Order: sequence, then C-alpha cells, then structure tokens
Amino acid sequence: MWFRSNKQPDDVSPLLFEEEFQELHMQNKRMFRRHFIFWCIRWTIGLLATAWFVNEFPQHQWLWGLTIGFATLSLMVMLIGNRLIMKRTLKTYIQRSNPYIE
Repeated sequence: MWFRSNKQPDDVSPLLFEEEFQELHMQNKRMFRRHFIFWCIRWTIGLLATAWFVNEFPQHQWLWGLTIGFATLSLMVMLIGNRLIMKRTLKTYIQRSNPYIE
C-alpha cells in the first residue's frame, strides 16, 4: 500500500486529501440525515397503522410493545451503523494523512 512506503509525500496531497475527507464527512452527514428522515416517516406510518388496528381490535394491545420495540431496534441499528462508518472514516483519515505510522 502506498501509505506504508518510504516515499516522501508531495506537498499538495495532504491538502487534497483534507478536502476529500471533508467532502466524505459531509456526504455521510447528509446520508444519515436522509435515512433518519425516512426512518421517521416509516415509523410514523407504522405507528398510525398500529393505532388504527388497536382501535379496531382492542384485544391486541400487545402490538404497541412490538411496534415500539421494532422501531427502537431499527433506530439503534441505524445509529450504531453511522457511528461505525464515522470511526472507520476517521481511522482511514489518520492512516492516510500520516503515511509513516502503522
């Protein structure tokens, strides 16, 4: 890999890499925001459907717990995935910005 070689990096490459990293970071923020908005829309529809169903069939109150549990689980998976992406991006940035560390 080029970042473990003994070559000296040129003077321009850190600046270009910094710009690429900032752009990648902004794209990740936009992706997370878009996924969060879609998550809110999806679970608003899901909760409305659950409310209608429980209103029509009151003996199925247990559906509230199931619906809220799945909504919480999907939110946690999305948040953990975003955190892992950010950690890996930062780790890659640190490795590539200083090619002399391992």
